[in-house]
Amino acid sequence: MPPQRLYLARHGETDANFFKIIEDRGTGMPSEYGNPLNRNGLSQACALGHALSKVKIHHIYTSPARRAVETASQICLWTDACNMPIKKSVTPELVEMNYGILEGFNGKIAREKYPDLFKTYYQKPSL
Repeated sequence: MPPQRLYLARHGETDANFFKIIEDRGTGMPSEYGNPLNRNGLSQACALGHALSKVKIHHIYTSPARRAVETASQICLWTDACNMPIKKSVTPELVEMNYGILEGFNGKIAREKYPDLFKTYYQKPSL
């Protein structure tokens, strides 16, 4: 069997990314959540799909975040990944971290309003 490769990719840009707003999975976590890709993010996702167009992709796993699903969909458009059954899986276990009360704040404002919490978020985001 030929060697297997794992490609990891981050979603394209959202307005929250552009404005440095802390965005997580939110409360209640609907099946698809978060901000969609903005124009630049869509362009980034298309470029990623194009870059992967010659790669034989066997499966795409994505979080339920709208931005991640949209990025995965662009990869599918450029590759044969979604022409075969069960090739793109939204995987609930890949959800973003929950940043609690910091969500929705610009990083600068979060740092000023909750300095200790922001420090923990920045230095040890997995806590």
